[in-house]
Amino acid sequence: MLPVRYCTESLEFEGDVELVPGEARDVSPQGLFVRSDFLESPGTTVHLHLSLPREAEPLRLCGHVAWVTEDPELGPGMGICIEDAPKGRHLIDCLLADLGSDLIRAR
Repeated sequence: MLPVRYCTESLEFEGDVELVPGEARDVSPQGLFVRSDFLESPGTTVHLHLSLPREAEPLRLCGHVAWVTEDPELGPGMGICIEDAPKGRHLIDCLLADLGSDLIRAR
């Protein structure tokens, strides 16, 4: 599980952007699950800021909401498909190589 903050167009107000906290889980080169109480609709563009161990700056990725759940076992959250391909997918591959299986299926 990784701390993540994210924003969408609906969170912008007069040029200010609010970053919503969440937890990144189930990370793969195609996307990730973001556990959060604030849910967007499928298709919404999401800008992610992943906080990585040993890194001063967050990893920034862009994606879209692929699906939404309020499953009690999983917790409310969204499946995010990474759109920064191939750059974003390469960054996720590096992240997985560095952190290993801790992020894969971390439910």
